[in-house]
Amino acid sequence: MKKKASESGKFILKMSNGMIRLFFDLLLYVTVSIVVVQSCRYAYDFCYQIFGPVSVAEQEDGEEIEFYIASGDSTREIAKKMERSGLVQNELAFFIKAQLNDANIQPGTYVLNSSMTYGEILDAISSLPSVPLEDMLQ
Repeated sequence: MKKKASESGKFILKMSNGMIRLFFDLLLYVTVSIVVVQSCRYAYDFCYQIFGPVSVAEQEDGEEIEFYIASGDSTREIAKKMERSGLVQNELAFFIKAQLNDANIQPGTYVLNSSMTYGEILDAISSLPSVPLEDMLQ
């Protein structure tokens, strides 16, 4: 009688261990799947900001922002200031786009719109400033 009880106890223990192991395996697979999906979404959004036509605001909702670039500012500093000013969504994406386009950013004051794409902003700040430096000094 004791032998049957211990065999059934071992069977129940094996089954419960198997169920617990299955539960944790499923939990691990679901967690890994969620992390992979979220990483892919982030990577897609980031690449779209670099290579796609991204702007902060819609064309009709854009606001004009006066933006100053000092002669010693690095591209990374400019990108950070643009994100703080509301001209770009992601300063790192803008910085990478500027590096890939080999933008020759000119110092000066520019009137930019929050509905401009990253490419349009780069075109604008790579040409002569909207407000000449002489006017700023007076």
